[in-house]
This record gives sequence, structure tokens and C-alpha cells, in this order.
Amino acid sequence: MAIFHFSAQVASRSAGKSAVAMAAYRSGERLIDERTGEIKSYARDVQPETEIMAPSGSPEWVYDRNKLWNSVEMAEKNKNAQLCREIVIALPVELSADQQKELLTNFVKEQFVDQGMIADLSIHRDNPENPHAHVMLTMRPLNPDGSWAAKSRKEYVLDDNGQKIKLKSGQYKSFKVRTTDWDNSENMGKWREGWANHTNQALEKVQSPARIDHRSLAAQGITDRLPTIHEGVTARDMDRKGKNSDRGSINRSVKEYNTTVTDLRKYAAMKKEVQAEIQKAKTPEEICAAHNQMYQRKTESQAKIGQAEGLLQKINKLKDLAMNRGELIRKLEELKPHNLWQKMRNPNQNEIVRTEQDLERLQTRIDGLKKEIPDEYQGKNAGKAESQLNEQLSALHGAHKAIEQAFRSLDQERERMQQQQIQQRLRDQARAQRQNPGQNREREH
Repeated sequence: MAIFHFSAQVASRSAGKSAVAMAAYRSGERLIDERTGEIKSYARDVQPETEIMAPSGSPEWVYDRNKLWNSVEMAEKNKNAQLCREIVIALPVELSADQQKELLTNFVKEQFVDQGMIADLSIHRDNPENPHAHVMLTMRPLNPDGSWAAKSRKEYVLDDNGQKIKLKSGQYKSFKVRTTDWDNSENMGKWREGWANHTNQALEKVQSPARIDHRSLAAQGITDRLPTIHEGVTARDMDRKGKNSDRGSINRSVKEYNTTVTDLRKYAAMKKEVQAEIQKAKTPEEICAAHNQMYQRKTESQAKIGQAEGLLQKINKLKDLAMNRGELIRKLEELKPHNLWQKMRNPNQNEIVRTEQDLERLQTRIDGLKKEIPDEYQGKNAGKAESQLNEQLSALHGAHKAIEQAFRSLDQERERMQQQQIQQRLRDQARAQRQNPGQNREREH
């Protein structure tokens, strides 16, 4: 299911940030920080898709990632300098990889590059359910000669005669004027709205019913759902390794609450529907027929819940096996010899053989489980399909509660009517005996 996530941060030197290190991590490339002489290299399981976009007329060197961010670092002299702005954007899973990239580049060109910024894009697809992009933006405009321009300029305050005002310190009274409007506070709202509009147009183009909204839940008039918070790569890694992170725990609680809301909403709707059916049943025969019908619906509802829960269990099991497979592959890579001396000695050969056997057995289990899970829960739209299945299961639980309640109500009503029928029959018999006492005595003789 398409989600809206659009966050921004400014990386500053005072916070220990390095533009070169950030670019290396996000792009997966090996870069050299010329200020420190350090090599910045971060291995990634899935190589990101990267692209540098710049205004027309920009010099060629800006398209070289190493030169670009080293130049940014060199241009900033202050220890508290702002180095770059980073935007993190969730990409809609309803679109193909090519469609996602087209959407991103169109948006970045319109909102950032056409305004004079240089944008370094990195699309991460490590988790198929969470494709997202990191967009690093320069903070300084370029001069016509290709050099970095100033972020701001000083303007002096003039008196009534047009003369500069001298302060007691000997300095002239002045104020700072930004050379661009890139830091305006209203930009964030404009960018978020722009991303929502671009995304919804792309979704409409591929005839997907999904839509995103940049507004808060309160602004959308949604008061019965809670928003999740951004987890970040550290929290996600902890959760994948079975270590509960604070942010992950918060989001799990929020999702559980929202699931309960879906459950209750469906319960209310189904309760209204079945109550209307119950009210139609007046005679004992009608109540008995309604009771049998509600029992049938209850049985079918239980079966659907069982099927959905069983499928979710298989999907979660497949995820666990895939995670174990990734760990075995990493272990195997660490065990294999990486230089000539290790190849000659090969001290880990027995462990390598055991790990390869474990990997083969695990792959057999994965292949077998995949056959039991429909294709839509395994492809590029697996995340969307699983979200829909969870929503469907919540709705099924809500509907089932209403059906079960209606069934109990009908059961009680049927039992009450049966008791009334028995009591009425006994009263009729007693009345008949009182009316024909002689006939009853003859029967006794």
C-alpha cells in the first residue's frame, strides 16, 4: 500500500557530519575525503540506483560524486557550517522500479534542480517492501564561472541621509540577506504537497486506486487513527535481528491500535446489517430460519479467518527463512578465503561445507513454502498485498464478532420461543382437562 513519508534534515559539521561520508553510504560508492584523507566505503547487499542532477550549464565536475562533495566540504570553512540538505522519500510499491525512478527524477527536477540546487539521488531497494530514496542537496548556488556562490551577503542599515550607521564597537550596523530562498520555512510544506501531487498523478496513470496525502491525519479529518513514526535504518535492523527497538515498539502499538479501530468499524457496520435481518424475523419459523442462516455465516466467517491467518503465518515464516538465508550467505562469505595465504591454508573448509549444506537445506524449505503462497505475496507488490491481507483479516474479525453476537441473540430468542411453545402446550392441555373432566376419567379407566 502506498505510504506517505517525506522527511528532511540539514547536515552540519558541528554535529559531526561529513558530506563525503553521507554520499558514500547512500550511494554505496568508495569515496575519499580529501580533508581528512580517509576512505569512505560502506558495503551494501543491494547496490543503490544513483544519479546526479544539476542545473543546465553546470560544469562537468559536479557529475563526479567524489569531486562534488569534496568541493562542498572545501567551500565550507566554519566549524558549524551547514554542508547539505537531505530529503528521504518513500516510493510507492504500486509502481515498477522504472516508474519509481521516473517519478522521483521529475519531482526532484521541478522542486530542486530548476531552483538552482544540485541533487544527488540514491534509491535503496534493500527491503522490497520499503523502497525509498535519499536526495542530497547542495546549500550554495553556483556562480556563472562554475564556482560556489555565497549563501548570504551583508547589507548595511542606512540613516536618513543614506549613510551607514556606525556602532560603538566601530562596526557598521548591518544584517544578513540570503542569496536564495531555499531555507524558507514554508518550503517544506510546498515540497511535501508537491511530492503527494506527483505521486498521485503517477498512481492514476497506472490505474492504481492507491493515493497518498501529505496532510496530517487531523488535517484530513481522521480522528480514529494514530500516525506511525519514522523508524530509521538502525531501528529496522534491530527489529530484523529480533531486538525490539523503542521506535519499532511504538509503531507496533500504533498499528495494533489502528487494527482494532478497523475491527470495531467493521463490527459496527456488520452489527447494523445483521440486526436489520433479525428484526425481520417475527414468527418461530422465521427465527429458526434466521438462526440457521446466521450459523452458516458464522461457520463461513470462521473458515475465512482461518485461511487468512494461515496464509499470514506462512508469509511470516517465509520472511524468517529468507532472513536466516541472508545470515548464512554472509557467514559463508566471511568463511571463504579472501587472499592467497588463506586460499593455500583454507582453515575454514569444514565449516564452509557445513554452512553450504545448511544453506541448501534452508533453500529447499524456502522453495517448498513458496509453492504454498500465492504469487502476489512474493513479487514486487508483496508489501501491498500483505497490508491488504492484514486489513482484510481485521475486517473479518470485526464482522465475525457481530455475526457471533447475532447468532447468540437468535439462539436465545429461539430458546425463549421454544419455552413459550412448551408452556402454551401445557396450558392448552390443562384447559382441555378442565373442560372435559368425564372424558379424562374414562381414559383413566
